[in-house]
Amino acid sequence: MSGPPAGAERVIVMNAYVDNNFLIDCINRDGWKNIAVKACESGKVKLVLSPWSIFEVGNAPQRHMEELVTLIDGLRPWWILERVDLQLREFIVAWNDFWNGKRSQFNPICTLAEVHSSFLRLPLEIVEKYSLRDFAGIWQRPEASGEADIEFRRQSTISSLNRIFYLGGKLTSRAVLEIRKRYVARQFVISRRIGLPHHERYQFENLILGARELETYISFFVEFGGMDEMLAHRVEECLTFNQWKTNAILNPNRQLDRFHAIAALP
Repeated sequence: MSGPPAGAERVIVMNAYVDNNFLIDCINRDGWKNIAVKACESGKVKLVLSPWSIFEVGNAPQRHMEELVTLIDGLRPWWILERVDLQLREFIVAWNDFWNGKRSQFNPICTLAEVHSSFLRLPLEIVEKYSLRDFAGIWQRPEASGEADIEFRRQSTISSLNRIFYLGGKLTSRAVLEIRKRYVARQFVISRRIGLPHHERYQFENLILGARELETYISFFVEFGGMDEMLAHRVEECLTFNQWKTNAILNPNRQLDRFHAIAALP
């Protein structure tokens, strides 16, 4: 395999994850936008955004939303898979690598259309016709905030129930093992069935963990390092366990911060 020409400078490209606060500063602070544009044009920096940034942009007042959309279009960022897709994809890679005795590179950074194709489970050619403005505009609908609030409350309820179910948040080694096994079972369920109500998903997880052969494979995977390279999972697990040590409620703001952290920290 040939390398770069003799004397050629090797360019290292840095992926820089940015959130809504950065975008707002690019609008409100002198010089921030120009610095961001020059960094991107240099070819040494790729700005990366999460689909949750689209939710935040779409929740801004109409005029401010237009400012943010125009800014993002000008920066031409890349996009990272949404949290559920990110964790599912990294699990699939880790599971296959573990049993095949290899180590693969996992890259969750895609185009806007590719991220939405994965998230919506639609062919790429269908979502390519929609722009960032189209996706952000969905959250301008009167009923959109109620839909989001339902999902945030659902996540908060799941977190509270899990804290109670797993010994009130007391993390014995046995409890951690069971949490991780159920996480793996959940990935199998999500890979086959999208959008299930929580109680139905839980039932399928129980069926998987109740099947002796499958449970043996999952236990071996968990106990012998299969999850070591699942970085998005490790970030969420650490954040969850730290939250369980307190009485903090997983409100919408904390959930958004968590979703950003899961994408940014690995």
